[in-house]
Amino acid sequence: MKAARLVVVFAITVAACGASKKKPVAAPSANVVIPAAASKMISGVEFAKSPSGRDRAVGLMREAIAIDPRLWEAHYNLGILLAESGDLAEAEPSLERAAQLAPGAEEIATALEEFSAKRER
Repeated sequence: MKAARLVVVFAITVAACGASKKKPVAAPSANVVIPAAASKMISGVEFAKSPSGRDRAVGLMREAIAIDPRLWEAHYNLGILLAESGDLAEAEPSLERAAQLAPGAEEIATALEEFSAKRER
């Protein structure tokens, strides 16, 4: 389930980066995605598929955010990765920032609900 979230975000990002040579697709927020940031994030998604690659994935998400702080998918992925590793204190601001950048994204709302439930335990 958690890997499925990353795959969904990966697909959105590829579309946002204009993976189709015929018609580039704009990001949901209509912001231009900085290719270097998207590349870091996509690499992070690939590393996240392996348990041994999680630390590298977190680092790549942070690098993507440093390049383009508006890339909500990187904030979201970072929050998910941190929450999965048990770092709830650091995951919360990442997920909240993603929600600010993409207020209508259902996957962020779902992740925040799950985060709240974990925190209440």
